[in-house]
Amino acid sequence: MADYARVALPREWVPLDLRSSVASVDEVVKAIPQLAPRKHEIELLLSTAVAATRATGVVLSAVLLEEVEGYPLLATLLVSMRPASEGQPGSIRKIASQLGGEVVRLRAGRAVRTSRVATLQLLPDTRAFDALCVEYVIPGPKKRGELITLTFMTPNVSIGDAFSRLFGAVANSLLIRPDEPSPN
Repeated sequence: MADYARVALPREWVPLDLRSSVASVDEVVKAIPQLAPRKHEIELLLSTAVAATRATGVVLSAVLLEEVEGYPLLATLLVSMRPASEGQPGSIRKIASQLGGEVVRLRAGRAVRTSRVATLQLLPDTRAFDALCVEYVIPGPKKRGELITLTFMTPNVSIGDAFSRLFGAVANSLLIRPDEPSPN
C-alpha cells in the first residue's frame, strides 16, 4: 500500500501480487493446496483481476480461501487510492449521501460504509451468483487529496453477518499517517 496507509490482514488472508497473476496463483495454491487442480481457472480469474486493478488504482488485493468442516469460505479485499475529483463531494456526509451509505467511525477517522448483495458473473461461461459487497470510503491525508476505498466481497451471503463483522474489523485496522509528523 501507500507509505502513509496500512491495513492489517488476518493471517488466513493471502495478499496477491498485483504485478503478476502467475505469481498470485502460486501464492494461492501454496496457501491452499487443494486448489492445485484448478490452477488454470484461478490463473484466468486472477489475470482478469490484475488487469482491472491496474486500471482502477488498486494498491492492495487479498483473498481468503478457507474450508471449514467441508464448507468453503471465500472473500476478497481490494484497497484503492484515487484522487478526490472536483465533482466528488468533500465532506463525509456528502459522500454518504451520494453513495447511499452510512457514516461510521474507524480508528483512522470517519468513513462511509455501504453494504449490498449483488449478482455477479466472473467469467462468460460461468453461472451467476450472489455476493455480499461491503465498501468503506475514507479520506486520506488532506495534503494528498485522495480517497481510500476498501472493497470487500464474499459469495457466502448466508453468513453475511459474520463476514460483515470480519470486514469491519479489517477496515478498523486501517491506519493513516497524518499530513504532518507529530512533534513528539
